Amino acid sequence: MKLTNPIAACLVLLAHFAFLGNVQAKDFPAQPHISVTGEGEVEVSPDIIRLQLQVWKTGKSAADAKREVDTITAKLFASATKFGVKTEDISAGRINVNPEYEWREGKRYTVGQRVQRSVDFTIRDTSSYGDLLDELVDAEVTRIGSTQFDISDMEAQQTKAMISALENAKAKATLMAEALGTKLGAVYRIQENINQRNTQPVMYRAAAMDSAEAAPEAPMHLGTQKVNRNVEVVFYLDSQNL
Repeated sequence: MKLTNPIAACLVLLAHFAFLGNVQAKDFPAQPHISVTGEGEVEVSPDIIRLQLQVWKTGKSAADAKREVDTITAKLFASATKFGVKTEDISAGRINVNPEYEWREGKRYTVGQRVQRSVDFTIRDTSSYGDLLDELVDAEVTRIGSTQFDISDMEAQQTKAMISALENAKAKATLMAEALGTKLGAVYRIQENINQRNTQPVMYRAAAMDSAEAAPEAPMHLGTQKVNRNVEVVFYLDSQNL
């Protein structure tokens, strides 16, 4: 292969040795080739919210504290049912009882019994999340441990992102090959980069357009979640035109 154009020669060398720091040389063909990465991303609004709640109370006796925890738990269940959370999407963990202590003048004293219980909700109507959250707070939930957003058709969204990443890789490789005055050949290798993360959305309350007429609470909105995929593709080059 004879190259009279020094720029073309440099590009060919770059194509030969691209990514050798991350991928072993034996993963590349001996023939002229080009290695590119492709990025794909789709944005979708999550349609599932998973809430992990905790309720605890301290009383003079475990029975007193448990009664308070049971009352609050029943309110949480009622609120969830009111906003369409199905029974199978509600789960309550076992009750844990532990003594509560306080220190006075270097001595530890038992001040009561602490009863704690976890409650998990899976919300499939995300439009109700804001109102449900307000009711949970009014029901005196002690703590919202975590809020996780999910997509019911995640596999389909990942497929879309993957197709986009492959199309992006091909477009890059085509552009580079045309700059060399050559054409792409067959695909030698495709590798998916596994260190990928899906960006979680952020819940926020919309700003009021007119504060004089606005309700005390603006509606809650859920942002979009980004699903990303990244691939490396090695193409053969048409060496006859190099």
